[in-house]
Amino acid sequence: MHLMRLVRNRRADSVVISTLIISAVVLAVTAVASFLGMNVLELQSQLAEFDQAKTNMQILGEVIEDIGVKPGSGSFIRFNERTGGLGYVVDGEPMKLVVTDGTTLNEITLSNSPMSMTYRGGRLVGTYDTIIKGDENLIVSGLARPLGFLRQQQSDGAWLVLDFNRIRIVDGTIVNVGGDQYYLVTVTFFNVTHGTFRGSGNLDVKVQNIGMNQPIQLPTYYNQVTISVSCNGVTETSPPITQPPETEGVIVMVTVSNVEVSTL
Repeated sequence: MHLMRLVRNRRADSVVISTLIISAVVLAVTAVASFLGMNVLELQSQLAEFDQAKTNMQILGEVIEDIGVKPGSGSFIRFNERTGGLGYVVDGEPMKLVVTDGTTLNEITLSNSPMSMTYRGGRLVGTYDTIIKGDENLIVSGLARPLGFLRQQQSDGAWLVLDFNRIRIVDGTIVNVGGDQYYLVTVTFFNVTHGTFRGSGNLDVKVQNIGMNQPIQLPTYYNQVTISVSCNGVTETSPPITQPPETEGVIVMVTVSNVEVSTL
């Protein structure tokens, strides 16, 4: 009798222990699944935020291009900064322009502190280095290509970088000055600067044209003209611009448009 009761007690203890072990395993599996599920959802959310920021940075570049040629105009773009962050980087070296025909040389400082706009992705976001729009050349010829250079890069996190540290050269126009014909070359630069940056969450970014400098007409050049621009230790020179035989010389006009980016 005593032996039978002992056997029943051991069986009961075994059932209890088995139940506890199974419950512990189920709880552990549930906790791990819940943790992984939350991480997957967070990753998806941060990737979506980074993709949205990529679209917004493209729009920001287009807005700067549009507003840059319209004095006094402005617009804004809304960014979501739940896990990422919008910012800027100011380069230390001035951006300079040099125009020469081999005899006459003129140098102009376009910007004392060239700037890049940046967006940092969330901590779970990874990316790869690629160009989204534009290119890194310092000289853009004609009107077809954008002045803005937007790229994404992986460097201690995922980044989007947009800058306008380049000039646009347009030639091909013959103008009449005092009864004489001259070959006109225009050089345009968007001097993008920063205002106040603060806030988080849904962030409204304002783009404002704060004025265009009076166009600078450089002295008349003759024969072949070259235009060079330097920024961040890199110098790029345009192909020689040749004076047409029916003209008296080459006139170079330099226009600087000042665009400020800030938060509302």
